[in-house]
Amino acid sequence: VKGRMLHQNFPNPFNMETWIPCMLQGRERLEVYDLNGRLIREIELSGMRGYHLIRWDGRNELGEEVSSGIYFIRLRGNELSETLKVSVVR
Repeated sequence: VKGRMLHQNFPNPFNMETWIPCMLQGRERLEVYDLNGRLIREIELSGMRGYHLIRWDGRNELGEEVSSGIYFIRLRGNELSETLKVSVVR
């Protein structure tokens, strides 16, 4: 796979929601980590192919709003892993 599959989210920083542009091959998932490296949210993308805008609502797996700070979004697939930094401002 040539070129980036994960592109910078917008808006960044964000408050309520952000959109993450991705080029998908059908086997990826999107993971959100806090600064301590804890997985706080996973978004399953299986079966999605082509260009997509993936929405993250700034919430963890329990549906709670995450606090202000820096988070890392990782796109993971069989043969790839790309990460970007996002900022939440509450």
